[in-house]
Amino acid sequence: MEQLQINGIEAIESYFDDFNIFIMLNSNIDIVIMHRVPHTEMIEKFITKARKESIPIIYDVDDLIYDKNYAKYSDGINYLDNTEKKLYFEGIERYQKTIKLCDGVIVSTDFLSETISKYNDNVAINRNAISKELEEISEKINQQYKNKNNDLEVIIGYFSGTRTHNKDFLEVSTALRLILTKYENVKFIIGGLLDLPEEFKEFDTRIIRLPLVDWRKLPENIKKVDINLAPLEQNNHFCKAKSELKYFEAAILKIPTIASGVEAFEHAIRDGHNGFLARDSKEWYKKLETLIVNKDIRRDVGLNAYNDVKQNYSSKNRGVSYIERLNKVANKNNSKIVNTNTFLTVNFLIPPPFKGSGGHTTILRMVKYLVDKGNKVNVYVQDSENLNVSTNKVLKNFIDTNFFKTGANYYKETSNFVKSDIFIATSWPTAYTVHSVNNTTEKFYFIQDFEPFFYAMSSEYKLAENSYKLGLKGITIGKWLTKKISNNYGMDCDFIDFAVDNKLYLQNKQERKDKPLRIIFYARATTPRRGVELGLQALEIISRKYKNNIEIVLFGGDQSLDIPFKSKNLGVLKPVELAELYKNADIALVLSLTNCSLLPLELMSSKCAVIDIEGDTVEGIMENGKNAILAKADPLDIANKISLLIDNQQLREKIQVNGYNFAKNLSWEDTGSQFEQILISKLMSLDVGQRIRNLKVLSEEQVKQPLPELTYGICYGQRINIKENYLSRIDLFVGTYGRMNKGKLIFHLKKSPNSINDIVTITKEINLLKDNSWVPFEFDPIENSAGETYYYWVECLATSGSGITLYINELGKELYVNHVQQDGTLCYRAYCNLPSPFYYHNTVDLDSSNVLNEVVVSTDIEEDEYSELSELKCLLGKRLKTDKTNNSAIYEISNRLTTIEEKLILFENSLPVMFYKKTKNKIGESFIGRFIKKIIRGKNT
Repeated sequence: MEQLQINGIEAIESYFDDFNIFIMLNSNIDIVIMHRVPHTEMIEKFITKARKESIPIIYDVDDLIYDKNYAKYSDGINYLDNTEKKLYFEGIERYQKTIKLCDGVIVSTDFLSETISKYNDNVAINRNAISKELEEISEKINQQYKNKNNDLEVIIGYFSGTRTHNKDFLEVSTALRLILTKYENVKFIIGGLLDLPEEFKEFDTRIIRLPLVDWRKLPENIKKVDINLAPLEQNNHFCKAKSELKYFEAAILKIPTIASGVEAFEHAIRDGHNGFLARDSKEWYKKLETLIVNKDIRRDVGLNAYNDVKQNYSSKNRGVSYIERLNKVANKNNSKIVNTNTFLTVNFLIPPPFKGSGGHTTILRMVKYLVDKGNKVNVYVQDSENLNVSTNKVLKNFIDTNFFKTGANYYKETSNFVKSDIFIATSWPTAYTVHSVNNTTEKFYFIQDFEPFFYAMSSEYKLAENSYKLGLKGITIGKWLTKKISNNYGMDCDFIDFAVDNKLYLQNKQERKDKPLRIIFYARATTPRRGVELGLQALEIISRKYKNNIEIVLFGGDQSLDIPFKSKNLGVLKPVELAELYKNADIALVLSLTNCSLLPLELMSSKCAVIDIEGDTVEGIMENGKNAILAKADPLDIANKISLLIDNQQLREKIQVNGYNFAKNLSWEDTGSQFEQILISKLMSLDVGQRIRNLKVLSEEQVKQPLPELTYGICYGQRINIKENYLSRIDLFVGTYGRMNKGKLIFHLKKSPNSINDIVTITKEINLLKDNSWVPFEFDPIENSAGETYYYWVECLATSGSGITLYINELGKELYVNHVQQDGTLCYRAYCNLPSPFYYHNTVDLDSSNVLNEVVVSTDIEEDEYSELSELKCLLGKRLKTDKTNNSAIYEISNRLTTIEEKLILFENSLPVMFYKKTKNKIGESFIGRFIKKIIRGKNT
């Protein structure tokens, strides 16, 4: 509620059991948010009435309170008596019922999003924030406790609150006991209720217990410690749902946190920069010791955490995100589709297709979706000895016959590439070609698997891996790939969901009474990542064990495959034949050693029990023992899991039903919409100013000599005076000593060396940097930078021998080493770029057709300005023809005006615009100008 109010939105609070809530619906309410509201008859009637009034109802929840299947993971339930447990489970059912009735849901973590989606699939994530009051209390305490009384003493704190965190504490207890044994200067503060293990009794004189206090008094207790602990039980679903609250409660007080390596903390903490992550006792011990012995690291990590919370977790900043999420969820029909009157030209470059290729099928589904939405799509196909097509027409017929008709244009790669808005690579060899194309606005890379895994360590492996470093914008299928590629290679990635053609596969299961149990196996031996050898060895064990009681059917590969047991091999099947096979199967063995494939979902949709390989690659798709069975990549374990499903009919049927329920609502229409949304949003978010006016405003490029190696504990900085508005990029000249280094390079921009808060913080992996090259650090344009002085500094989280260096020249005295001024100047380049979205509004002399030298950045779109754009374009065209000038700036402006005219996208029927029209007179133009218009343009704020 505070997040809305602090951003200018009027919000009214009411208790869910108050009958007066019905009056709210008659008082110009635009949206209703229900925070952890249980079901009652009155609530159901209220939701029904709101729906008739076209008022969206959004459920807001930040804890796992709605699914009884996860209740067993909550340690708190063990402290309830039978009556309380009964009420607890009744509460779960009531929360769940309300969630199902609502139009959408907003949650605080990824895991909550995944678990709640089976009750309401219209979900958005808005992470928790620190309240304004708590922030103000903490800042006052920061002022009061500037200096610590005893520098020799180190205090570790754990603020457990209630006794329900006993199991969480066990994650750190072994390491903490060893620390207390080794370091006699260390004390341990417990805030709240906690049952300490017996082995801590020997440290009673160094253990301080503080009472459980109101949250307003908690900051004063936290400020007493030097290190904050935030353990959560690993592999506990209830803990997976927790937010990063315990991190930012300490961070706002400049206290460093060591936290368990669970999703919420992994989201918030950059290990070693603004906190530490620990996943086992060894890591807990190592990171505790690091902070205990090094006061400077404690200080720097605590300060970085403080800056992170101020920038990312304040009510003001988080409120902007919250309002955007509300818009998305409340306007679901428009949340995945950008309403546009502009159609794009999209080029794909694909590897040679072959019959039965699932990867090509997915690509062509995206092609068809884009065509169906009115976009012009051209598909270019790489040449191959195995694809014998003489003309583009023959190529089209091959794809139409072996896959399906998409409505796209097909060309052999030898054809000239048509100028496009977007060019999409679809495999690592195509990525290099797309990277070299220069007649497209933006380049993308559609990634369906981690292709380096297709090879042994070789040239092909490295070429595939390096394709992720080309600067293309990635779209992966499934969350695992996005995490892997963005984390390992720094690639800008988004993911689309796996989907199923339910028109084909969603069928009634055939009754197979008095027939042997049928096991089907995807046996494409030509694709090593399919683990065919593992599957065949497991099935040989199963064949010997069950003999004629089972029937084994192979499909998807070469029919000449040598099989050492009784079976049928159907080879490569058409989609209709696959659907028939699936609905007549009981168990399916489909192994994938890399990214998850589409096969498991298609089989689930056909009510077939699926067995696959366990691992991160199936995250969010298959859950062991629930909708699938997951085995180790070992023939014996695979055979054991097959036996489990053969012998246990009840489990087999449970897997079949749960898999069916999971897959039945997945559609390629939704996934295609996600794909198009990513393309358009990335295209719209291009820094148009940089493309039109990449103004280098400041430069000290003369390279003289390198500084000493930049490693942990050293930082280099520079003061710069900016003469233009919209400072948005600084390049630094970096050397890597020609070696492969490991660590992180962190760039900070602030107002002065004495400023507490960063304006910008950017992290880059140093193993991705090239030796003796310019490294750009780009950020949102700073609007009023003209005439201002700024200070940037860089640090490198790397050990000696793994760091990098910066270069200096002898000009000036603006260099800072460890924030102390020195002679010299770092080699750098600074850029000021016009912000996006914008268009040029030029002053035109209509009589003489002279374009005056005035360029104005406009942030308002008026109704008559579209005609002005066209008129201006014509005038510029006449000027070019008359003067025959080669002025590149005029050419560029002319070209960009044409592009802007074509690409200007309106959201006339979107929720922000409707909200703007409805509330304009109530909350004023100033708020609308600052906020609503930013939402309308999709601008990050």
